[in-house]
Formats: sequence, structure tokens, C-alpha cells
Amino acid sequence: MSKINGRVLTEANQPIMDANLVLKSKLGALISFKRSDKNGDFFFEIKDNIHEFVLETSYLGFQKDSQPIFLKENGATIIVIVSLKATVTRLAEINIASKPAAISIKNDTTTYKVSSFLTGNEEVVEDVLKKLPGIDVSENGKITYRGKSISRVLIEGDDLFTKNYQIGTKNLKSAILEEVQAIDNYVENEKLVGLKKTNETVLNLKIKEGAKNKPNLAVTVAHGYANAYKVDNNLIGVSKSLKYFLFNTINNVGANSTPYDYFNFDNTSEESLEPARHQKKIIEMDYSLPTLSPKRGNINQNSFSAGNAFIRLNKSLNLAANYNLYADKISLIKHSLTEFGKMADSVSFREHKVITKKPLIAYASFTILYDVSRKSNFSCSSTLSSKKIKHFEELTANYGAFASALRDKTKSLEQNLEYTSRLSTHSAFKIKANYLFINQPQNYSLSPSFNSVHANLNGQSIQLSGNFFAVTSEYFIKTKLLNHSFTLLYSNKKEDMRSHSLENKLYTNNLEKDDDLINFGYTNTLDLKRIDLSTGLFYKLKRSAMLGNERNALRNKINYLSPQVNLHYRWRKYDKFSVASSYDRFLPGLTDLYQNYIVVNNKSLSRGIYEKNVIGKYSLTTTLIHSDLLNQFIYFVNFIYVKNSKSYGSSQEIHPYYTLNNSAIFPGVENYVLTGSLSKYLPFMRSTVKYNHNLSWYTFYGQVNRSPIRNYSVLNSSQSIDFRSGFDEWFNFETGLKYSTAKFRFTSTKNHNVQFYSSFLLKPTEKLFFSMSNELYFNTITDNNYQNYFFLDVSTKYNLNKKTTLKF
Repeated sequence: MSKINGRVLTEANQPIMDANLVLKSKLGALISFKRSDKNGDFFFEIKDNIHEFVLETSYLGFQKDSQPIFLKENGATIIVIVSLKATVTRLAEINIASKPAAISIKNDTTTYKVSSFLTGNEEVVEDVLKKLPGIDVSENGKITYRGKSISRVLIEGDDLFTKNYQIGTKNLKSAILEEVQAIDNYVENEKLVGLKKTNETVLNLKIKEGAKNKPNLAVTVAHGYANAYKVDNNLIGVSKSLKYFLFNTINNVGANSTPYDYFNFDNTSEESLEPARHQKKIIEMDYSLPTLSPKRGNINQNSFSAGNAFIRLNKSLNLAANYNLYADKISLIKHSLTEFGKMADSVSFREHKVITKKPLIAYASFTILYDVSRKSNFSCSSTLSSKKIKHFEELTANYGAFASALRDKTKSLEQNLEYTSRLSTHSAFKIKANYLFINQPQNYSLSPSFNSVHANLNGQSIQLSGNFFAVTSEYFIKTKLLNHSFTLLYSNKKEDMRSHSLENKLYTNNLEKDDDLINFGYTNTLDLKRIDLSTGLFYKLKRSAMLGNERNALRNKINYLSPQVNLHYRWRKYDKFSVASSYDRFLPGLTDLYQNYIVVNNKSLSRGIYEKNVIGKYSLTTTLIHSDLLNQFIYFVNFIYVKNSKSYGSSQEIHPYYTLNNSAIFPGVENYVLTGSLSKYLPFMRSTVKYNHNLSWYTFYGQVNRSPIRNYSVLNSSQSIDFRSGFDEWFNFETGLKYSTAKFRFTSTKNHNVQFYSSFLLKPTEKLFFSMSNELYFNTITDNNYQNYFFLDVSTKYNLNKKTTLKF
């Protein structure tokens, strides 16, 4: 092992602290980063057989220094003294010759120099983010930074995409990207900076100067075997007064350029961002899939259009507008075997399904941001959303053949008003009002009908609607060591539900529910050099009144104290420990309380539980983070514990041709989740290795055919390791392996899934790229039931010029 030790000095032989040192190979490939310590000292350990290097040193106010280094043999140690000269100062300008480091950290902002991490096969922003240390991107485009979810992605400091940031990260071309900034403790409202501590993390994309103040258009046209096609175009413009992004695409190759995850048949769109204010759907189609990536598991016909604009009319007035339109037709085939019991009276279902799903979504939002004065601002926003989702299913089973259709609609209108006043340097006041209207009809038809306990049933009609209104006022005050905040909130939620079976209108539900919440709380935050301690205590009064089918009232009222504690402790430069704990209590929702049966699929009816219940919830979260981004060594461990005093479950009556699912209250449950991740840059291979681990334990209760109460549990475990090279030469590669398993106690079922991938990138010239990638999936469901999938992709890309690229 060879070593390079050194010291950074001024011309007057004074040490320079935090000088940026970049060690590169003779060919310019990045090997390692360092910063000098308080004495100006630094060192590099070389585990490679490379003997020739270039050491680049820079510091603000000094000229950049670059010097060659030669190691005669492995195991050698050399001493390097770097003397930086002060920059020359002229009357009109100051010349600074320093080059930005690949990663730099200042306060809560970490800045990545994008060009230091590129290998040549990046097309969109998401491809770049996947290569940045500390940042992870999931299959559906969700971004995390050091294990923490990103709430939004900004463009030059402005929120162009709102919470649908995947529109930008999945489609914005990476060629115009200069830097990526990860910002912790982000405060959106500038009038509250310094008074409010947040736990929000955002990304900010910095655009190349040459791409600003002009439109940038990118067009992709692709056609392939069996009439496969993909066409998309995007247009972006970035200036101080106007930022806009327009995108359109159509494809049938499984590409998902949208913020919606309907490829996985998972309803994780905008309503999941505010689950407390939206209603749970009664009928949810079950589309569990093998562990394939979405583009491998679906046949689709996707159309998507989006427009985003942020306009600065003057110093006081800003406008933001967003829209997107999404239409798709997604198809798949599913085989399943379900068994209940091991006795002679056991029931088993074998099913073959051909499924088609057609989502049609329209979304629009408009926001006004106005600075009333230097100390106050006002914002107003409106959001409209319309969703129509059609599910079609052809089923062949051992209990019959069925064709079914579910038409699922959601229309919503949301309005928000917010006023903030900075009363003084140390205090501020904010008041916010929210209104939401939502209408969710569902119609489910089934042919032929199935025989239930009372009659033949051929479908279900459900009408859900609700109104939500809330007013929140907050007062912030800062003292020498403490930040204080006082919160007063009132909210009201009115809901109604009408349902009946399609034939003869059996099983009628006619329900109305009215919920009130009064919440008064106090929070203080102690901000020391190494410790941030936040404690809060909230008094909550919850009242619920519900009219049942016979117009009989079910009333519930609770009042209690809800404590919260958050602690962040930094004991070393790169190490941080966090713990958060809270307690709350919940009343059942309307969709937990309906009294009569509802047809939910081709063989099942479900019913709620019409009685008073209160569920207490205690949660504990701990996180340990080591984040040495300059040396690209990052790991974090996160543990979550949740305990509920009671739990909702199902008491099932399983018959050969139908199943009755009756909601029931069971004892409390405890759930555990342990996640961990490690990422390390290996200078001797100029590559990054990443390891992820997830372990979760969930418990729930249930009954089958009036058996004693059963305590079920599910143990999920997954591990993955990824290896990505970063050669600044003609060859790069990626490879990875993921293993996951799920074990179900009580049923003795255990699933195994293995995923392996590898890809190779060849760049013989600056214009020509070859890439080849393969994916292998191995899934076991039972000892005698397993599935294998193999995929191979080969592509060639040739850059005709700076504006035109051919890809095969």
C-alpha cells in the first residue's frame, strides 16, 4: 500500500485549512478527494498499481496548483508540500483559478459537480442521480438522500414541479445539468428562515450557463420490432423571470415517464401525499406482481403530457402553473393458487386472470405568491384533479368463469390560503386555511353473478364524497438557545356513503359522518453546536358523529395529550444520531364502519364494524448516519417500531363459492422495520460499491370459519449489493444482485426472489457508444412452484453532432 502525505501552505508558510485536494490518474480519472485539516495536513492511501498521478489543490482566494506525482514502487510513501499563491487582485476584478470540487459541503447544503460522476450513458436527470453518493432512486422514481425521502426537486431555487417532481427527473435531459444540491432543513417560506426548524430535504438542480436564457428542445423518435414505438419531446427554458418545462410522450414499450405508478397497479398518486384528508377506496383490485421491473411486466399504450411554469412578474409577485394529462392501457396475465387450511375441509382456489387497466387522469394547479411587504407574504393555490380508472378482468377458476369490470372515478378540488408576517427578527406569525372536496364513485359489475349467502350478486355501486376544511395558526419566537412555536388548529371533515348491490339493490348502506378536531400545541427546539432537541406537547379534542342505515347515531369523543420528542446528536464531523418518538390516538373512518355487505370481487363480500373504537398509536424511530461525502463513504441504519393498542382485522367465513369478510377489532400489534445502507468509493478500482439491507416484521390478527383468533406474522428480508465503475476511459460496467424472502408464520409459506443484473458500456470514440445489459429473475412461491425470467438489451448510440444522436 502506497501513501501520499502532505501539507498545504501559503507563500508565508501558514497552513491552509479545508483546501480541496483531488487526486487523479495520469489520464485524468478521478481517484480520491480530500480536504486539508486545521494544520493544513492531508494524506492519501493508494491501493492500486498506478504509479503516476496528478494532484490538484484549490482554495478560495488562491491560485489553483497542479503537480505530477510519481511512485517508483508499491508500498512507497512520499511527502508533498503544496504552496498556494494568492490570486492577483485588480481594480475591476478578482481572478480565482480554482476548479470546483466534485463534492462540496456548506452548512446544510451538499453540492455535487455533475461532470465528475458521468460515464457517458446518462440520458435524463434520474440517470445522474443514481450515480451520486448518498442519493438513491427507486424503481418508480422516488428519491431518497441518506435514507430520507426527498419532498421536492427545485430548478435554480424555484419549485417548478411541486410534489410531482418525477416529471422533471424522469424526462429532463441530463446534458444541461451543471450541479445537484441536496439541501437539509429546507424552509420554503423565506419569512420563517431562522425561526422554524424543519425536517424537509429537497434537491436543487443547477443548470449550465450555456443552457440558460434560451429554449432547449429535445426530441426522441424510436420504432422497433412488432410495431414497438416511443416518441417524446421536452422543452425547457430557465431565466431569472421565467422557468418552464413542457413534455409529451407516447410509447408501448413499458416506459413510465409519469409521476403515477399505475404500471405496478399501485394507486400511489397525488392522494397518497395527504392520506389523512382522502378517503380509502372500498374496492381495490388485487394485482400483486412478481418482482419484475415495470417495463418488463406490463404491456402498455401510454400517453402523457405535462406543462410546468414559474413566472416572476416583479419583485413581489410570482405565479406558478402546472398541468398533466395521462392515459394508458396496461395488460397482464396472472396465475395464482390460494389454499385455506390443511384439513379435509380445506378450501383452495386456482385462478387464471387476464387483466386490463385503463387510467385516464387530468391534473391542474395554479399558485399565486405575493410579497405584501418586506415582512409579510401571501400565497393562494387551487388544484383540480379528475381520475377515471377502468379495470377489466377475465377469470377462469375451479369455481367458475367470470368477467368483471370496475369503473373507478375520483374528482377533487383543493384550495389553500396562507399569510405569513415576520413580526421582528425573532418572531413571526402564520395563518393557513385549507379546503378539499372529493367525490369517489365506484361501480363494479360481474358476469355471471355468483351465489352469495342470500342471493345471486352481479355487482356493486358505491358513492363516496367528502368535504374537508381546516384553519391553522402558528406563532414562532426565537430566544438565545430556543426556538418556540405555538399551534392552534381546527378542522372539520364531512363524509357520506351510499352503496347497494346492482341486482335488486340489496345490502344498502346510507351513512353520514361528521368529524371535528381541535389541536393546541407547543413545541420548543434547543439548538446547540452538537445537539438539536425538539419537544412538543399537543392537546387534542376529537369528536365524531355518524348516522347509520337506520339513522341511529354513533357518537364518539376523546381528548388527550399527544407528546412528541425529536433528538439529533452530532458527535463527530460525519456522524449523526437521531431519535423521534410520538403518541397519538385515532377514531375509525367512514370506510371502517359501513354496516351492510359490499361486493368487492368475484367471490367476496366485505362489511365494516359499526361500533365505537379508539386506537392508540406509539411510534419510535432511530437513525444512525455516517456521511463522509468527500471520501464517498456513507452508511446509515434506520429502525422503526410501531405499537397499536388495538387493530382492525377480518373474521372470514370461507365457503366453496363465496367468502364473507367481516371487520373485527383484535388485540394490539407491534411492527418492526430495520433498514441499512452502505456506499463506498473504492479508489484502487475507481468504482463504487453499495449494499442495502431491509428487515421488517409485521403482525396482524384474523379468524377463519369461526376458528380461535389467530396471530399472523410476516417476516420480510432483502439484501442487495451493487457495483458501479467510474473509469474516465473507454470502458465502464455495472453489476448487482438482490435477494429477498418473505416468510408467513401460521401458513408455513416462504417466498424467495433473486434478481441479478449487469451492464457494460464501451466508448471507443467520443461519438460512439455501445451498451449491453441483462437481467435475470428467479422467483419461488412454493417448493414446487417457481418462475424464471431473463432479459437482454443491446444498444448502440452515435452522436452525429452536439444536437443529434442516433440510437439503435
